[in-house]
Amino acid sequence: MSDQASLTCINCQRNEDELPLTEWRMAGNFFWVCPECLPLLIHRRAEVMPRWNLATRATPATGGRDA
Repeated sequence: MSDQASLTCINCQRNEDELPLTEWRMAGNFFWVCPECLPLLIHRRAEVMPRWNLATRATPATGGRDA
């Protein structure tokens, strides 16, 4: 599990004292996302993942394109 000091949303930087956070993992990296920023990860993944310094990959659900 991630270090307590890093329990902030990867997008808005709010911490677990302000709202719930969920832990995610990709390519060996752990990150936290709050419920308000989760739609960005779901619907605008190709846009936000480079900004969050996370690797992007094409997925079969998008026909070889990132969503």
